Amino acid sequence: MDEKIKDTVFGVVLFALGSYVAAESVLMIGRAANPPLRIRQLSVSPGLFPLVLGLLLVLFSVLLIAGSLKGNEKPLSVFADRLKTSFSAMRAAFGNNDFLSMLIGVVMMFVYCFFVVGNIPFWGGAVGFLVAMMVFLRFAGPAGCSARAANLGVIVLTALVSASLVVFLFEKIFKTVLP
Repeated sequence: MDEKIKDTVFGVVLFALGSYVAAESVLMIGRAANPPLRIRQLSVSPGLFPLVLGLLLVLFSVLLIAGSLKGNEKPLSVFADRLKTSFSAMRAAFGNNDFLSMLIGVVMMFVYCFFVVGNIPFWGGAVGFLVAMMVFLRFAGPAGCSARAANLGVIVLTALVSASLVVFLFEKIFKTVLP
């Protein structure tokens, strides 16, 4: 994909992210003005910093998009063509096995971070996540891949030893409490 197309698409993604952050910070400012906080000054509101960051992200994404469209006679049609090209490239990526494996791995990490940590004791969650991830990686990818995980016994042993080392390191050496 051409650098100009990448800049346009990345600018659109950053614009959406900045708009979301700015909108959520305005809601945060409204919630802080209600009881029990009753913060009515914007300068001390907890939503001020995210608002500034969101608006700066929107500004810089607009500058990135404008810079990528600079020098074109019909920038809106070029913008639309670039977005169509990127959507077709994304559609093609979902047919790629490596991309799908990466996406499944990211979803597994998301589930672990947002649903397992804090709801299940650390030992069980960490060992379960590591076993699930290593089993998934064992079967993902091409059949002749030389970088395969070992059998299930070695996977479970590796997960137990890894979780034990993390618990020992953080609880005994760093004196912290794990979730």
